Amino acid sequence: MVATGPDARGTKTGTVEAPAAPAPASASASASDEPTAADGEADAAPYGAAARRAVVARQREAFGGVKIGSALFGWLTATGTAAILTGTVAGASTALGIDTTGRAAVLTGVASESVGWVAVTVLALILLASYWCGGYVAARMARFNGAVQGLAVWVWALVIAIVVSLVSVIIGSQVDVLANANLYPRIQMSPEEFTVAGLVIAAIVLVSSLAGAVLGGMSGTRYHRRVDRAGFVEER
Repeated sequence: MVATGPDARGTKTGTVEAPAAPAPASASASASDEPTAADGEADAAPYGAAARRAVVARQREAFGGVKIGSALFGWLTATGTAAILTGTVAGASTALGIDTTGRAAVLTGVASESVGWVAVTVLALILLASYWCGGYVAARMARFNGAVQGLAVWVWALVIAIVVSLVSVIIGSQVDVLANANLYPRIQMSPEEFTVAGLVIAAIVLVSSLAGAVLGGMSGTRYHRRVDRAGFVEER
């Protein structure tokens, strides 16, 4: 017969083992208080504005520098803008009845002795606006080093102008593409007319175009900095 009841349970199981005592509370607390490697890495990881600056610095290190292709597109933008603005000013001067005798209106192809300082000022403003657009486009494409991208746009224009001028001298004026197409506001000067006034005008042209390109490049990167700030909580 099978025994039942308390006696049977005692016979079947024998001695009952006592449950294990829980670990002391002090031991568990001390174990939880000990820093781990993950906690250290979390504390050392930057966050907020510091994280944004670290990410942008790594990106600039990897993708910064002069971008020749972006600068070329910036030069094309500056050239097109200069042509549009020059045509607009020439058309406006004709509509207003301003004397525009010669081949290319007030700002293009006029002998230096007949160029007034008002025309020189307009020329400087056209170049400033045109190269601002060119520098802006180059910097938006390159993302980093906006001032350097604007300078590269200006260097592109300088190199292309020198190359075209040399080819024109060697082969002939028929290949002077920039002059024939009126892509730039120009002030023609002969060697005899290249006096102090001519040097001043040339300096104004160079400085205004360079300033426009650099300022446009600096403005072009501001959009990317706003994008970089998105998603990061700024530190207060």
